[in-house]
Amino acid sequence: MAKKVEEAEVVEQPAPTPPQTGGQEVENVALNVQDLDACVKIIDTALQRGAFRGPEMTSIGTVFDRISAFVNQVKAQQEANKENADQTAPQGEVNGTG
Repeated sequence: MAKKVEEAEVVEQPAPTPPQTGGQEVENVALNVQDLDACVKIIDTALQRGAFRGPEMTSIGTVFDRISAFVNQVKAQQEANKENADQTAPQGEVNGTG
């Protein structure tokens, strides 16, 4: 008889507090599109190498699709902004220099 696989409930947890550094300042943590793109590639590589079991594939695939779509959307938006900036720059002027 086939096992019934139930979806795991995702519960949001509070963000972890930064570690105590004995009075030293802690740098702000930044996450950018390149980091998310690297996550997509890591998930893809892990899937290819069989790191996940079948029942886990649905939730992993969902996360993969969401991150991938977000990265592609941001890249397209950045490209469009770059093209708009290039088109609106006055002739003879490059990057704000005359």
